[in-house]
Amino acid sequence: MARTGPPDAARFRPGHRRDLLQPLWLFWTTDDGKARSHAPDYFARKADGTALVLDCRPLNRIKPRDQVAFDAARMACELLGWRYEVVGPAPEVLVRNVRWLACYSHPRHHLLDTAAALRAVFPNLPA
Repeated sequence: MARTGPPDAARFRPGHRRDLLQPLWLFWTTDDGKARSHAPDYFARKADGTALVLDCRPLNRIKPRDQVAFDAARMACELLGWRYEVVGPAPEVLVRNVRWLACYSHPRHHLLDTAAALRAVFPNLPA
């Protein structure tokens, strides 16, 4: 499954600072003694210092084994004071718009003179 959606869109939201793809692995032993592991899909650190961990899966395709892994991730995040969510796919229009906007994060589009002129004309825009 392509992992494009809420995490990609998050970087265009105020307060977002950084995200990482499959940033960590969780290892645990099940009640019947079997070793399990899971790597959540995304980690996002927000500007206010809070953390968000996401797993992306179509909600109608979560199998019992997946749910056990998601529950383990949720418990680990709660212990660390992080927020955890399982999210389904983003709407296609959002995905296409975010991909298009992402092209403008390239340094060739950092036009400081133009940005200063726009800020002078529109002083109420966030920096």
